[in-house]
Amino acid sequence: MFLEEITLENFRNYDSRSLVFEKAGSFLCGKNGSGKTNLLESIYMLSYGKSFRSVNPEELLMFSKEHFVIKGSFNGTIKKEIEFRFFKGTRKILINDVEIESMKELIGNVALVLLSLNDINLVTGDPGVRRRFINAVLSLLFHDYLNDLLDYRKVLRQRNRILFLKKIGKRNSVSGIDGWTDELVHFGSRIIERRLSIMKELNDSASFYYSLFSPDKDLLSIEYTPSFQLDTDIARKFAENLEARASEELERGVTLSGPHRDEFAITINGLAARKFASEGEQRTCAISLKIAQASFLKSKTKNNPILLIDEAVAELDRMRKEKVLQSVIDIGQC
Repeated sequence: MFLEEITLENFRNYDSRSLVFEKAGSFLCGKNGSGKTNLLESIYMLSYGKSFRSVNPEELLMFSKEHFVIKGSFNGTIKKEIEFRFFKGTRKILINDVEIESMKELIGNVALVLLSLNDINLVTGDPGVRRRFINAVLSLLFHDYLNDLLDYRKVLRQRNRILFLKKIGKRNSVSGIDGWTDELVHFGSRIIERRLSIMKELNDSASFYYSLFSPDKDLLSIEYTPSFQLDTDIARKFAENLEARASEELERGVTLSGPHRDEFAITINGLAARKFASEGEQRTCAISLKIAQASFLKSKTKNNPILLIDEAVAELDRMRKEKVLQSVIDIGQC
């Protein structure tokens, strides 16, 4: 899949502009503030239905305008036109001129990976950042994973509400929680199983790219560490762990086990990259993970992904920059 053309209307600093792209990739050159990142942001929105910079679409409007439109033409195994419209607080997304009903219908149509300076948070940030990374990889590949993830979050909110209300004294008991616990175990065990299924291949790919980019050929490793001890029967162990921590959950008013508490430990030569790696090593690590994601998507979908690079290599030395850029060119449109 590659982006052939994009048309912008009243988006950020673009009043009306159409741009055509080469299949192999394009370099954006311009002064600071000229709109390079804005353009990348618009492409990202056609894949994920949201900005990577702002949660409020109102902020994406050109000054004094009431609407904006982003329209992209993608070519690959199947040609697709995706359009994002925003008018007076209402957003609409169309695929081949048909309006979608939910955001999950958009995810997976275009395999796109963003590389930016903020990616260092994959290494230095809290576990939630790494969980979102894995969720993004799997959601682009498997619609059933995305469905399970959305269902799990709904169930988790309901279960946490019961526990919290009991903690603050607005409920006399936790009656009804068993049904939510059963659903939590059902969806949660499926999520964990999916995560486990990709870890070896993702780890091998990330390790390969880190060794390629690192002058010292250091060893990068990413290991999935669930919030409870696993065996072959994931659902049974999950349920047992929830039962064992029931009193603690009542005391704290929140669900303490499940995929929403999982961690992905990143190490370089056996040492935690978050604590012991230099900033340069951390940035190289984050870039390796993102490129591994793109390579993994390519191998599974048999389609080239689109890679957006927003100053991700700015802090790297010349040798690493050249190797990173050559790697992304080999994987897909960038």
